[in-house]
Amino acid sequence: MNKVLKKSILFLAVFILFLLVGNTSVFATDVTVPVTCRLNQRSAAEVLNIINSERAKVGRPALVWDSKLEEVAMQRAAELAGYFTHTRPNGQDCFQILDELGVRQNYSYMGENIAYGYTSPSAVMSGWMSSTGHRENILNTGFNCVGIARIEQNGLNIWIQFFGYNTTAIDQNRSNYVGNRTTNVTIGNAVLITNFNKITSNYNDSVSINSFFGASNIQYALGSNIEGMQNGGYMIPFSFITSVTSDNPNIISITGDTMFASDVGDTNISINYQGISNKVPATVNRPDMDAILFDYRYYADNNSDLKAAFGYNEGALRNHWNSFGKKEGRQATPVFNAKYYLDNNTDLKATFGNNYEAAYNHFVNNGIAEFRKSSSEYWGQYYRDNNSDLKNFSNFKLIIHYINTGRNEGRKANNINEATPQTTNIDAIIFDANFYADMNSDLKQAYGYNATNLSNHWNMFGKKEGRVASPAFDVKYYLNNNSDLKAAFGNNYEAAINHFISCGAKEGRNSSAIFEVKYYLNNSVDLKKAFGEDYAKAYEHFVVSGVKEFRKTSSKFNIEAYKNKNTDLSKAFRNDARSYYVHYLTLGIKENRNCI
Repeated sequence: MNKVLKKSILFLAVFILFLLVGNTSVFATDVTVPVTCRLNQRSAAEVLNIINSERAKVGRPALVWDSKLEEVAMQRAAELAGYFTHTRPNGQDCFQILDELGVRQNYSYMGENIAYGYTSPSAVMSGWMSSTGHRENILNTGFNCVGIARIEQNGLNIWIQFFGYNTTAIDQNRSNYVGNRTTNVTIGNAVLITNFNKITSNYNDSVSINSFFGASNIQYALGSNIEGMQNGGYMIPFSFITSVTSDNPNIISITGDTMFASDVGDTNISINYQGISNKVPATVNRPDMDAILFDYRYYADNNSDLKAAFGYNEGALRNHWNSFGKKEGRQATPVFNAKYYLDNNTDLKATFGNNYEAAYNHFVNNGIAEFRKSSSEYWGQYYRDNNSDLKNFSNFKLIIHYINTGRNEGRKANNINEATPQTTNIDAIIFDANFYADMNSDLKQAYGYNATNLSNHWNMFGKKEGRVASPAFDVKYYLNNNSDLKAAFGNNYEAAINHFISCGAKEGRNSSAIFEVKYYLNNSVDLKKAFGEDYAKAYEHFVVSGVKEFRKTSSKFNIEAYKNKNTDLSKAFRNDARSYYVHYLTLGIKENRNCI
């Protein structure tokens, strides 16, 4: 008879069938760990009775108790206390235990059912019979014997059925399972923490180490769960652990048996047990900054019209903030002012213009971590550098400290009282990293959207090669459509770029097949009113904002016409204006697509 191996795992209230054909886990250095457990073999005998009752219902012959398989089941049950999976703690397949005990030759057909969390024979059998894979093993006519074990360790119930077809005389010695007994079983390499890839947590959360690593199988740490468990392994019994330490107590601190998320960031938790130490990467997630960056009293006190309308009605003020205040650049906290933020961070001003809501979102998602200047009252870097007790704080924690404590203590958090107005960022007009990638497939393939690598390539090679890096500026187009520049510079693209930076943008020269700056202003009343004849500002607006909109940008290219007259594009791009510009410049011109 061909040897067949069948395995099934049962979790309390969750049925999972594992058909494992190999083991891909990576295990740490072997270490033997003595496991003391209480064997409840009276319950195991009751399970056998229920098995045979179920088999009788469908006309299957009864299984015989096999004392050798009972030994197998008891050993496997002890192993499961530390590593709940069909793979043994040392990385072997579960059926390798037959070789270890020297009885493999007696069996030609084998199967294993495992379960935990059930507190009675009837309950675990009900769970197994309700799961297809487990039921198949229980009723399988290919088996003629079984060994069963139940262990109780630190309040955890683990059950195992180890089925076989015994080709020799079956040893039915029942002395092993009469009554309850306690035994010590030694297993190898109970290094379960290697199978936990990462601990994630939320700022200011805490958890008992005992409950986290204990036999209660709580799979949560500091408010969130452990990711990346392999092959069903779930815990290491707390009794195995000798110490738990944090590599960076400023992020996760450990006091007694409690882990506490002290600050935002990454660290490692070192788990020490039986002479082995493993590091588990841990991340503390940022708090909900949207809630922290809104103070309804501050909002009312600093916006007299709102105070007159709503008083200190927190709900009404927050609704106004979310619906209008962010867009209008109103200030709702002492640590952030959108207008100040844009005026004191030139790259953001070039990117967002006066889009205050975008500035707010950038601050929440990026600017806080980057220690950006964010209000005339607050700058995280200054606050940290000038308060020695705060030197190890992240800016997230600094903001919370300043709002809750530092401000009331009169601590100074910024040395700049006035914003510094910024001039037009010409560099932003000629270079947009994402556009550069989209316009140059070789660069996109090499660098993706990595802004640093793309910027380096642009400065070292792209300018000289005359590559396109902006929807508003194409140096070859610039030369070919300005005859005086072509006569002066020929194909010296860097010289032409420098001319545009120093003169061409201000003069409103045509510089792209999709953008004519004077046409752009004359066909956008709001921009004409805002910028007048300031062509450089109009260029900047198009690169930062206009490229995302369906504005009239050129007498030779109409984006609405390009969209409507090319149905394949409208289906692909829908209302993504930027994609139409990229397509026209990279393919549409060559394909002579209708664009007006």
